[in-house]
Amino acid sequence: MNKFASTLVQVAASARFIPPPSLDSTDVNTGPLTETFVSSGGAIRFNAPPGWRFAESGGVIGMTDGPGVIFPQPPTGQLAVRLRVVRADALPPEYRGNPASAIRWLLSVSADDTPYGQPASFRIADLPAARARGLSAEAETMVFAAQLDAGTYALFSVLANPGALADIEPLLYALASTIEVSPDANLGE
Repeated sequence: MNKFASTLVQVAASARFIPPPSLDSTDVNTGPLTETFVSSGGAIRFNAPPGWRFAESGGVIGMTDGPGVIFPQPPTGQLAVRLRVVRADALPPEYRGNPASAIRWLLSVSADDTPYGQPASFRIADLPAARARGLSAEAETMVFAAQLDAGTYALFSVLANPGALADIEPLLYALASTIEVSPDANLGE
């Protein structure tokens, strides 16, 4: 056996399998979520913080912790969250694969002109998820997706005052972990 082949055999014999790193997992604390929201048609239900206000428009659930109106434009100076729950089969095929793909779809249909970073995958408790942060100096923005089951995504668009997102993000992940969707629901896609 030549020297190259001998070295190759030694390297192969010493190789070991190292599994890929697992996705970061975000633990959730649903304790602060003391109110229950049920969509007007009853298809979507989740827990939310007390005092939050909700509105629905065109299959989107708007949420805020202040007095402003969510639709048609999000309020300035307070938290504005828009939630859309979609079935994967309602998305174009190239956006169905995972939460990061679903974020790409959300950004492709959004009127928001804020540039976003690349989606990063993680887990919200046991739910596969992905998030992308907005690249804006005026406000903190984020989009994230949680895969509720094999065929359903919860897609969030978040607008917060500078510095406020760090405090609100854990609440939003906890809220996402409580979403229940009626199996026969027409999600208005």
